[in-house]
Amino acid sequence: MGSSGGIEEYNVCINDFIGEGYPVISTIPLNVMFKKLDIDIEVNTMISNEIFVSKFSVPNCDIHSTNYYTGTNTFIYRATLSGSELIIESTFDLLLADDIEIVKQSFGLDAIKLVPIIMNYKQHDGKLTPFDDEYRKALLYRLTKDFNIYSLGRYAIWKNILLDDVVQDVEVIKRMLNQSNYDRSIGK
Repeated sequence: MGSSGGIEEYNVCINDFIGEGYPVISTIPLNVMFKKLDIDIEVNTMISNEIFVSKFSVPNCDIHSTNYYTGTNTFIYRATLSGSELIIESTFDLLLADDIEIVKQSFGLDAIKLVPIIMNYKQHDGKLTPFDDEYRKALLYRLTKDFNIYSLGRYAIWKNILLDDVVQDVEVIKRMLNQSNYDRSIGK
């Protein structure tokens, strides 16, 4: 998927949809979409850095919380407790027990024995590398104007966003679909 995966992973022919007058709402990563449309974009514009994901079972737990780690003392940047599953995301593999202890302490799980489910699964499309925002917006505008494609989700718009932002973007797309081309082009 995304920049490191091939377009073969998406079993869809965009050309079957565009040009028919129907809008397309796409979650396909922006760089993959332009490859599918055979349109060149600036080289190395859209890069995502691989991340490592480790999952643990947490006995007798039913908490839903996410912690972010911004310090330099660990390569972990986010950990999510979802019910009884702890998901740790890092920029390098978790080799040190100290890293896991940092997460355990931040959730108040010091005395709990975690049961590993998956360790250091390498996810090629992880953290998005930002690039010039005006160029990114121009690419999205071109997809909408020239191909009637509306991009939805962080990979499709190539911007780190929250799930709440996606819900708002659905409303924006809905409004755009109800506008004329003229109103859409002048931003009304």
